[in-house]
Amino acid sequence: MSRAGFLASSKSSTGFRTNASDGRNFGKFYHKECERFYAVSKRLQSVELVNRDFRKSIKANSDNPEALILADPPYYDGTDYYEDSFTLKDHRDLARLLASIKGKAMMLHSENDQIHKLYTGLGFSFKTIRTKYASRKAMQDESGSRIRPVAPLYVYTNF
Repeated sequence: MSRAGFLASSKSSTGFRTNASDGRNFGKFYHKECERFYAVSKRLQSVELVNRDFRKSIKANSDNPEALILADPPYYDGTDYYEDSFTLKDHRDLARLLASIKGKAMMLHSENDQIHKLYTGLGFSFKTIRTKYASRKAMQDESGSRIRPVAPLYVYTNF
């Protein structure tokens, strides 16, 4: 939970970052982070996070107008980042199911013309966010050198 803990030096035994003058620094944002963590914890008490076939999950929540379904499927772009592939048929099924729900839907995907036409054709709006992917494969060039390319992330919503 401690964001400052990742900044700790190897000499620190507290898990918090230290400063050069006296070695003590509990991080000026620590207490705000605790408050945020508590607020998120309270909000998530009524949230169900699931990891199963998207068809079952979406159908189980399709009639709930209070539901927010966030889909972050494997990208359909020819990469092999995933153990299990997600076919164009899977993407069509996902888009149609998300378009049919009574609640809110959000789907994330890399830049891809087929996926873009699929979602905008079903009435989804979209925004583009510039992001750096953290995937180990996305962070290597052909020679294996580490890179952090900036790429567009498309966010499709039905709201």
